[in-house]
Amino acid sequence: MVVYYLKNTLNPDSVVAPVTVEIGFVKDINDGDAENIWIIDFNTKIKDKNGDPIPTKTYKLTEGKTTVEEIIESGLAWIGEQIDWGDLRTDTYRPYVYEYSPTGTTDVPIYAPVYFYIKDPFPTVGIDPNSISLVVNNIDVTSDLKIETFSSYTKVVWNPVRIS
Repeated sequence: MVVYYLKNTLNPDSVVAPVTVEIGFVKDINDGDAENIWIIDFNTKIKDKNGDPIPTKTYKLTEGKTTVEEIIESGLAWIGEQIDWGDLRTDTYRPYVYEYSPTGTTDVPIYAPVYFYIKDPFPTVGIDPNSISLVVNNIDVTSDLKIETFSSYTKVVWNPVRIS
C-alpha cells in the first residue's frame, strides 16, 4: 500500500487529498483455470463535489493501460476530478514541447514518423487535445495526428502517408 497526496496547484490553499493505492489480485472465476488477475485500487476519504464519499476505483492490469505508471496516473487523475478544489486561479502558463523526433534537420527519411511530447506546467489543468494542430510544408496534417493524453503529458504522433 502506498499513499499519494493530491493537491491542486491552481488553488494552493485548498484541501490536500490522501489517496491510498493498493495492488492485489483476485481469482478470475470466468476462467476455467481460475487464474489470478492483478488489480490496483484507489481510495480516499475526501468527499466528492456533492459531499458524498468517492467510490473505490479499481483497474485490472489487463484493461488497456500498458504500464503500472499509466494506471496510477489515470487513477489519481480520476480521484482528482471528483474533488471540489474550490475557486481555481486562471492558468496563464503555456504548455511546452519537451521531447521530439526526428531531431536532425538532414538525412531524415521523408516518411519518418514525427512525434512530440507536450507538458503543462499546471498538469491539473491539462492540455486540450482539440487545440493541437500540425502544419508541415504549409499543409495542415492535424486530422492525421494520433493524440494520447495522460495526466502529466500529451503525446502527439504523425505518420506521413505515401501518395502513389
